[in-house]
Amino acid sequence: MFLRASMVTVCAAAGVLSCSDPAGPLALRPLVGTYIADSIHNQTSFDTGSEITGFGASLILFLRADSTLGGHLAIPAFFMPDGLPAVDDSLHGEWTANEDGFRIYGPLGSLLTAVDFRVAGDTARAHIIVKGFPLDPFGYRLRLLRQP
Repeated sequence: MFLRASMVTVCAAAGVLSCSDPAGPLALRPLVGTYIADSIHNQTSFDTGSEITGFGASLILFLRADSTLGGHLAIPAFFMPDGLPAVDDSLHGEWTANEDGFRIYGPLGSLLTAVDFRVAGDTARAHIIVKGFPLDPFGYRLRLLRQP
């Protein structure tokens, strides 16, 4: 009994949802797969903004079964705050499942360094706030569809 309780405590403390104990594996939602943004909306503190996928913004995420991620993020310079350069990032890193969906840990310095996505059905959503901009918050709302 003590060994099982300790194992569950270690798993919970580490935030590992795929950890198992003698009673069986903890349930994971089926999150593995490819997600493609059908909406990337930039937004300023003045509640202005626009849908930018039609202007070259794109995001594709690959959530792999081994908890690694891949993909690509592109945002044209015109839709970046305060003269920051365009984003054209190949994504790599890790992801973890959580109660509401998943969290990705992309490359340091990327807009997707540590972002939580809420999942409902086959749709994942996130809101990214870009810091250091005079009109904080400047950010992006992302909606991704899981591909069959």
